[in-house]
Amino acid sequence: MTRGTTLFICTQCKKVFLAPDIEYGAMAFSVLMPCERCGSIRTLPMKFDFFVDSINPDKPLERQLRDYAVYKDIWGKQGSNSYMGQDTPDEQYRIGMEYLDDSFHGSDVAFYWLMKAAKRGHVQAQYQVGRLLRHRPPVPKYLQNPPFCYTEGTAYQWMAQAAEQGLPEAMCGLGNMYCVGDVIEKNPEKAFAWHLKAAMSGCAASEYAIACLYEQGQGVEQNTFKALRWCWKAALHGYAEAQLRLGIVYESTGKERYFHTAATFYQQAAQQQSIEAWLRLAALYEARKGEHDLQKAWECYVNAWEAGDENAYQEAKRLVDEGLANPDASTLMAWYRKCIERGHKEVWYDLGKIYHEGREVERNLQEARQCYLFAARTSHVPEAQFALGRMYEQGEGIQPDLQKAIRWYKEAANQGHTEAQAACRRLKVYEPREGFDTWQQLALLYEVGKGEQDLQKLWECYLNAWEAGNENIYQEAKRLLDEGWVKLDASTLMEWYRKCIAHGHREAWYDLGKIYHEGRGVERNLQEARQCYLFAARTSHVPEAQFALGRMYEQGEGILPDLQEAVRWYKKAANQGHTEAQAACWRLEDGDD
Repeated sequence: MTRGTTLFICTQCKKVFLAPDIEYGAMAFSVLMPCERCGSIRTLPMKFDFFVDSINPDKPLERQLRDYAVYKDIWGKQGSNSYMGQDTPDEQYRIGMEYLDDSFHGSDVAFYWLMKAAKRGHVQAQYQVGRLLRHRPPVPKYLQNPPFCYTEGTAYQWMAQAAEQGLPEAMCGLGNMYCVGDVIEKNPEKAFAWHLKAAMSGCAASEYAIACLYEQGQGVEQNTFKALRWCWKAALHGYAEAQLRLGIVYESTGKERYFHTAATFYQQAAQQQSIEAWLRLAALYEARKGEHDLQKAWECYVNAWEAGDENAYQEAKRLVDEGLANPDASTLMAWYRKCIERGHKEVWYDLGKIYHEGREVERNLQEARQCYLFAARTSHVPEAQFALGRMYEQGEGIQPDLQKAIRWYKEAANQGHTEAQAACRRLKVYEPREGFDTWQQLALLYEVGKGEQDLQKLWECYLNAWEAGNENIYQEAKRLLDEGWVKLDASTLMEWYRKCIAHGHREAWYDLGKIYHEGRGVERNLQEARQCYLFAARTSHVPEAQFALGRMYEQGEGILPDLQEAVRWYKKAANQGHTEAQAACWRLEDGDD
């Protein structure tokens, strides 16, 4: 981090000069700045020791300047960098790259040495100077003067010098400049020419750039076949973006026989830390839904998360929570601990469950209770609070304590945990939550029983709460119907679906269509079913309705068979992830082959 400017003194020639004050190693000390006169980095800031207010040339500097001993140690650690009067461009380039790779020191000192080497014709240094100038934000005034001289030449000039000497990276960089038009006027033809030169010298990045130019028809006549061929070249030379692109191309065919080819390209790109490749590979494995495939999908999501995509964490956890992926206990526990280290404190609950249930590890109730406590206190996880309540009530690994059990049950109940609410009512301590209307309070009572009659009354409570204006309760009422907990006669059910549609829930057209399609309690009516499916598919894009339409058109249910129309609806559903529709698309397309 640059903290501004400060005065430095050179211990070799005693030159005093103003230079940037760059933080050294996240400490109060400063990065060594090269002397403007002799080039030495045996320099240090002009911070006087106690009782000293100016430099006495007759006294040693170590007795006048604060932190001299510290900087003397830093000079020793610099090794060959301790004296920077190096005269060879190769050595200047080497020193510049050492500073460039040092995240603590930034790029200013690196630029100084790279510029020295570039002025003396070092081609790699010229390329690095051009790259730094192109991607650097506006240059402060103190960096425009010696010793840094950021304004000596433009990014284009330095990159062009390196490119004209045949450096593939520089030719690629120059091609990118012409392609983007950020530091020079955009010229696709010149971009193609420079990328072609670089590609002929073995630059994989330029091979992929040529593929993109052919695909888009920029600077050259559009040619999909040539684009694919150049993309293959770049992929075979290990260029991650080309590998990812080919994976997408093969996956998009939807053909089962291309699955392994797409997976191979994604794996190659993923090994180079391409987050998108990890995510696409995970989705590819998950779509197959085999036990081995789902395990691989979980591993890919974990790798994407470790590479920096936080959203992948939710996907990996979903696969574990839903029982789709089953890593062994040691692997899962190691991952949970990584999650906790990165701030996902709610995972303490999952770790506690492993110890509590003794899944592939020795059962340890003390460790389980500690994990539940961390989850309950740091992330207020209701499941952890309920688990603690049950442990205190039943005396699992601890002396029974009804008062503590009630306290934890109450905390979970106040977050809507239904089993905790039931426990509170059983112990006669539950107080209804504020903000719940009368129908919701009544629904809670019926939900505890879960007998057939209770669930029927529960649905009626949800229905009344929804009709009274609580839109949030609609999903609960629909869930009871969709999961088969509640059985209604056809007329009541159809009346409710029509009310839902009137309230704006257009997806209910699909449920209404199913009743007509299957003839549940009413006379089967395929024409009416098709109309309902059409409304659901067009107004709410319901994938199930789109799939149902595709099947009706394919099988000629209530209409003349129309394979083209069937494929159109199957594709719409498949694009939303409907697996049966995807299978139908592959089946019909393979049949065409």
